[in-house]
This record gives sequence, C-alpha cells and structure tokens, in this order.
Amino acid sequence: MQYYFAPMEGVTGYPFRNAHHALFPGMDAYYAPFIELNPAMRLKKRERRDLLPENNAGVPVIPQVMTSQAGELIRACEMLEQEGYREVNLNLGCPSGTVVKKHRGAALLAESERERLKALLGGFFDSAVGARMPLSVKSRTGMDDSAGVTELARIFGQFPISLWILHPRTQKDQYRGTPNLFAFRDAVEHSMVPMVYNGDVRTPADAARIGAAFPGIRGIMIGRGLLRNPALVREIQGGPPLSAAEARTWMETYTARQLEEIPAFGSCMEKLKQEWGYLAESFTGGERALRRIRQASSREEYLAAVNEFFREAQIRETPV
Repeated sequence: MQYYFAPMEGVTGYPFRNAHHALFPGMDAYYAPFIELNPAMRLKKRERRDLLPENNAGVPVIPQVMTSQAGELIRACEMLEQEGYREVNLNLGCPSGTVVKKHRGAALLAESERERLKALLGGFFDSAVGARMPLSVKSRTGMDDSAGVTELARIFGQFPISLWILHPRTQKDQYRGTPNLFAFRDAVEHSMVPMVYNGDVRTPADAARIGAAFPGIRGIMIGRGLLRNPALVREIQGGPPLSAAEARTWMETYTARQLEEIPAFGSCMEKLKQEWGYLAESFTGGERALRRIRQASSREEYLAAVNEFFREAQIRETPV
C-alpha cells in the first residue's frame, strides 16, 4: 500500500512538505496545492515559489493543475516539465462554488459536462507532452449524487491515466457527512485505472478498515489526518505513535521552515495557528494555553503560550 498526501490550499505548501518529510519520512508522494493558469498562461508568484525545484529538494512532489481546457493543461505540463517534474495531477474534485462556476474542478463530473471532460483528456493525451508525462486524476463521485461514478470509470478507462484518486463525496456534500464507500466500491469494480482512496483517514484504524475493504487499491491519500498527527503514516505501518516531544520538534521545525518563506513572524504566525488547530486534537488538556496561542499577537505571547501548552497538555493514547 502506498501513501499520498492530499494538499490543502494555503496550509500545506513547501514549508510544510519539507518539515514533514525531514521528520517523518514514509510518504510516497506529496501532492502540491493546485495551480490555475491565468489568461497570460503564467504562474502566480506564490505558486511558482511553491514548485521551484530548490524549494522541494529531496521531497517527492507531484504538482496539481486545475483547468477545463486541454490547451491550458498541455501548457502547464510543459512548464512543469521544464522545472524537472515528471508527473502531474488533474484536479477534478475541488467543490468550491467559484471554481465550479468556471466549469473546473468537480464541475466536470456533471453529466452535462461529459463531452468537455473527454475533450480535455483526449486533447492532453493526443499531445506530445501527454504521450510522455503520466497524468493522474483526483475526483469526487459526482456533482449532486454518485449514480454516475461507474460512467466516470468508463470514461477514465478510455485514457492512459496513471491513477484515479477518488474522494467518495459529491460536490454537493462538500466535506459534510461520511464518505460513500458503496460508491467507492462501484468505482473500484468498474475501473480500469489503478485506484487510490481519499477521505477521512484520521487514524491507523481508518486506514486498516479501508485496506481490508479494498485490498486491490494502489494506495490511500491522507489530508487533515496528517495535520492532526504528523506521525500517522508511521503508525499505520506499525511504528510507534506520536510523542509529545516529537510534536514539539515538529512545530519547531515547521515554524523554522515557515519563517524561511514568511520572515515576518506576525504574518507567519497565522499559518502556525492553522496547524495548531489540527495538532491540538492529538492532545488532551491545554485548552487555556491553546486559546492563548490562538489569541497571541506577538512572537513573545505566542512562544509563551506554546511553552505553556506543552507543559500542561498530554498526548492522547487513543486517537480521536
């Protein structure tokens, strides 16, 4: 079983990937937050920094592109290939309303968009870069319901897609409710493309359950579960659980990496607070210190609150 990291816009850029890979190796690939090309076919400065080879040295990174036009996908892959990347992922799963209005992300899963989807994939794989660069897709099971997931499997099977990463929720679901494992099973049974499961894998027990239910899949993609517990993949593979000392080292390393990207501590602190919102779920106690972390407005206040948290909080023996 292989393990992949699901990107989260604004949270898991290259500082996160570098810190995690240094302390908790074992992830087979980190998928980068999606890029959207502008009309001038240029990357935003933030997107370019995130994907610069020197900012990802030694880390297995796969860029992700979101578009509905074959020409844009081809151009993006050519640009990424020039930077040294040899594989790209197509985002067909973003449920954002503003994205869907542009006929991108999960919008392409609608029945009315099937011809657009086939033109996108066909145009890419008919191109020179499409003939030499592996392309995976990350999708949901549909827009309003999952009834068409077997049709998606048929469409994807018409093209040499390297992986199908499926999050078994619809666009309408957003991130509510529980993943539809019946729909995922339908996809697995009809897919000619290697499958990867994505959705609500937060504990080793979650991963074990998915592996037992779908033993033929290629791997599991983990998102928020890794923010809560950076040692999650190690635990899934039978290693020791996260310790409080490791959690502290993790936050110190992540902070140092973020400061390389955002030297102003006040601006960097907002990124750190987002990670604290997840990591704190691996602890019991420390609620007062966590509030102080969230309310901190200076470096001194933040560091004092962090010290207080690690003095008072205890690592959970049983994951939430």
